[in-house]
Formats: sequence, C-alpha cells, structure tokens
Amino acid sequence: MLAIATAHTVHVALLPSSAELSTLDSGPVRPKKDFTIGPTTHVSEASPLCALLWHPLSAKNNCLVTITEGAEVRLWELNEENIYHSSDEPALSLDLNKLAAAKTADEDVHARPYGKGKRFSGDDLQLAAACFGSDGRVRTGWSEMTLYLTTTDGDVYALCPLIPSKWRVAPGVVESLSLESAAKQRAIVDTSPAEELLLAKQQARWVDDIVEQDIQEVVLSRTREPINVLNRPHKPDIKPKLQGPFTLGDDALNDDEDITDMFVVSLQLNGRLDDDSEDEFLFDDDRVEGLPAAVICLASDQANVHLCFDLDGVEPRWLPPAGRVSIISNGYL
Repeated sequence: MLAIATAHTVHVALLPSSAELSTLDSGPVRPKKDFTIGPTTHVSEASPLCALLWHPLSAKNNCLVTITEGAEVRLWELNEENIYHSSDEPALSLDLNKLAAAKTADEDVHARPYGKGKRFSGDDLQLAAACFGSDGRVRTGWSEMTLYLTTTDGDVYALCPLIPSKWRVAPGVVESLSLESAAKQRAIVDTSPAEELLLAKQQARWVDDIVEQDIQEVVLSRTREPINVLNRPHKPDIKPKLQGPFTLGDDALNDDEDITDMFVVSLQLNGRLDDDSEDEFLFDDDRVEGLPAAVICLASDQANVHLCFDLDGVEPRWLPPAGRVSIISNGYL
C-alpha cells in the first residue's frame, strides 16, 4: 500500500505486485484502486495532519497511524478484503489532550469526529511531528512499540505500548520481555513507592499475556514471507498512558524557534568481537540487538538540529484503574 496525504485528506493506493513491477515496461503504473482514509474525519474544518506513519509492527503491513496538529492519534487497520469499511473508522483513536488530563483508565480519551463536542483551550498540545522509536528491524522490546511525539515548542512525549490488534513479533522478543519483567519483579520490595508497585504489576500482567499466547504463523499473501503474530493484550488496557513532557535541558531552544520535524534512532548492538582478535569488531546483519537508549533528533524552522540522548529509554505505562491515584513525574532527556 502507498499512503498519500495532504493537510486534510489521506489516500491509500493498492500497489501492483512485485512481479508486475519487475517487468521491462517503463511506462507509468496505475494503482489498481485507491480509497480515502476517514472521509469524515480528516476534513478541512478539522485539525490538519502533521504525521502519517505505517506501524513497524503491523502484522500484514496494513496499520496506518495518522496524527493531527490538534494531538489526535488514530490507528487504521486496513483490510484489503473489506477496504472501504476498514478505512471508514479507526480501530483505535486517542485524544492526547484528554489523555494528558485523565487520572484513571476508565475515562473517555477517544478522539471524536469533527463537530462532536471537541473543545479547545490555551493549554492544548500543538503537535509538530511524530516518529516510532524503531523501524521494526531492531530486536528490542519496547522501541518499535513507542510512538514519540513533539510539539512546536519542543516538548517531547511518548506513547508505549501503541500496537495494532495483531502485531508481528521478532524472534527472542517475548523471551527478552519476560526476563526484563522478572528482573523488575525481583527488584520491587514492599517499601517501594505505590506507583512503582502498580507499574511493575501492570507490566507483568501485559507480558504474561503474550507469554501465554500461542504464536500464530501468518504467510503474507504478496511476499509469501512467514511471520510470527501475537494478539494485543487487553489488560491492563489497550490505551497507553501519555508520558512526558520530557525535559530537554536548559535553553535547548531559542524563544522564537519552532520544531518542525523529528526522527528517533534506537541505539543498537549488531556486532561481535572476532574470536582471534580482541580489537576487530565484526558485524552480523542477521542479529540486530537493541538497547533501551535512543537518540531523539529535533529539526527546527531555524535550520537547527537538536540531538537529545535518552539514556534510560521509554517503558510501557498505563493509567491506573478507577480508585487508584496516579503520580505523574517528568522524565529527563
């Protein structure tokens, strides 16, 4: 699929198969069909789009994420067999302004269609760009499940885990998440803060769900590539907590500087020392191991690029259930 966007419209075209594209004919290729995503959602009277992303963990490369300047995030899970129905309403929608103000998981934080009671205030987030923490090739637990977002003022936020209802899992990821969860459980003691206890419990429940699932093998129709697929856990919640704003440091941006774009690079280890030499470092393209740390690059309208090192990485967080108090703390980049 090929996604094409203007400020207020999103179109998706079904591309010909790779066999058709490999012919010697050098003439223009006309897509078999194209359709509009959210024909009543991204209208000219609504907030314009600021980002359009294919989800790196989409099971069939069919999950499109649209983000508006008004801080609305929508996941569209497109079904080629019923393309028009699946492109009419998002599978998941989040209003980040509502999510930032929410205290418990039972509050309504869904993005509403235009004209359905949306109210703005001076404190609403104004997004400039968004990016996933990885393109899916890095074998790390959380980076490709993390959607980073930045405002025009340079505030950085994150949603983790943000995944489709069916998502592809790389070899070793489930085992890695299980070990990480077990280590966190061992580190928690009765005297730990209530927020840490709740977070460890929520993360353990989410990881236990994927560990107990039977991995489904799906063969992609066009490439015949077999992939491993899991269902998205519903507990603690399918809606992640909005994390941030993360601190960029004192005087990181000029007063009259606006952020226009962002890109996130997950730090990774994809090499090994040669057995015969302590100095020679060999790279193995088949093994790309991720690290929690990341580099967040912010570009501005003054032709500046700000590099922010997130040494701790983003871990999954959810809102507490009704009746629990959430303590909101800032991170540091």
